[in-house]
Amino acid sequence: MQKYVMFFLVCLACFSPATGFAYGHYTVYSGVPADIYVDNEYSATITATQSLKLILSGPKTYVIGVRALETGKTYKESVTVGVGQNEHRDIRAFSPQQLSKTEVTVYSQIPAEVFIDSVFNSAVNATDPLTIYLSGPKSYVIEVRATNSRLIHREEVLIDPKSGLIHEIRAFNEYYPAISQQTQTEAPVPAQGTISREEMTEAINAASAKAKAEALAEEAARRSRAEKRDVTTKGIAHVVGVEANQNLPGSVKNMERIKLLFEAIPAFKK
Repeated sequence: MQKYVMFFLVCLACFSPATGFAYGHYTVYSGVPADIYVDNEYSATITATQSLKLILSGPKTYVIGVRALETGKTYKESVTVGVGQNEHRDIRAFSPQQLSKTEVTVYSQIPAEVFIDSVFNSAVNATDPLTIYLSGPKSYVIEVRATNSRLIHREEVLIDPKSGLIHEIRAFNEYYPAISQQTQTEAPVPAQGTISREEMTEAINAASAKAKAEALAEEAARRSRAEKRDVTTKGIAHVVGVEANQNLPGSVKNMERIKLLFEAIPAFKK
């Protein structure tokens, strides 16, 4: 009898609704082309105008991921399919406004260089403003560093869904070049071991002058050597042409020797 009671209880437990499976129905939307993942497993790719219907069984918790194809940004949402529940839910990721880029135009009344988060981007001047595109949500620090002075215009730009799609940065007002709209400071004095632009120019000029002086000295030395070679050649010619001539009287030879000596002394003194 006890065996039949146990068998009845097991059968009752098996057919009880509390132990039945449940299903969750989820429709996934994305404002941009994206890949859909369920628990990090690829499911499908949809465009900005498509949607994907998912039917997940439970009881279980799933993580639905939506990864934008252009930017790689990922949206994740956790869903739990409970026992005896049939959930219907829409999952919406990446509205077009969230992934849109903000157009930032930088103006400067004097020649300057533009840095974004301390990384050089481009040059700008009064006639050629710089247009850059920044994506969010993120905060950027934009610096406009004057080319011919130590003035810096620093401005923080926050890109988020609530900010506008157009932003302007105006640095170095032409009437008050020492004052800007946000924060304008003098660049820090170069740290020990670095060299300023003026010092670099001075060093280049000094090196150029030294090289020129060395070239002139070398040319003077070359000419001196050439003159000495001429005197030596002339002396050899004298020996060959005069000393070997037996018909010349000794007085003539002595005069030639004195003449050659007076020509050679100035050359060898140099």
